[in-house]
Amino acid sequence: MSRSSEAALASAALRRWIFRREIVPFVPALLLGGVWFGGEMVLVISAVLFPALFALVGVGRTGSARAMPRDGVTGLPMRGAMIEALEGVLEASPRSGKTTIAFAIGIDDFAEIEARHGLHTAEEVQRRVGERLATLLRREDVIVRLETGVFGAAFGPVLR
Repeated sequence: MSRSSEAALASAALRRWIFRREIVPFVPALLLGGVWFGGEMVLVISAVLFPALFALVGVGRTGSARAMPRDGVTGLPMRGAMIEALEGVLEASPRSGKTTIAFAIGIDDFAEIEARHGLHTAEEVQRRVGERLATLLRREDVIVRLETGVFGAAFGPVLR
């Protein structure tokens, strides 16, 4: 494994740990406790440390699936986003103990919808299905348009 992929995996693990729901609420309490017991120097250090930490772990960066080319009809990422997401999870799986699942969702008889109601209606159906699928997923999950009337979903890492 290359150094850059190891660094990316380490950064992702640190990001997941720092921004877990259980950890984030304690950050203000930790800072307040530091001020009470350590004085203003804690505030100065945290003013430098936290932005540096956020820059290091990539807070505010868009995910790779969000940066990939998007489908003109649905606005969803294309097939490459799903492949990239799966490669990252599967590569880290032996070390992390986490795995993923991926599946394809097809609209039955989509060619018939297009033939009967026209291209504009067929594209509207795809757009709405894509929007609906996207609202059901978590931030780390990826939904893509694989081909006309077919969507792919890859779920983020979960414990086995």
